[in-house]
Amino acid sequence: MQLIQVDAGRFRLEFGGGLGLEVILLFSRSVAFWRWGGELVAEVSVGVS
Repeated sequence: MQLIQVDAGRFRLEFGGGLGLEVILLFSRSVAFWRWGGELVAEVSVGVS
């Protein structure tokens, strides 16, 4: 497992085998996207402030 900071407020967690989770921290909410083979496949809402 590897955590990568893509840019300010955007992180990618790589699990290996092409599976990953990308988290984007916004002012009003945070969202996450499941990644498979470099493509975004599903959006997951992870928080609202």
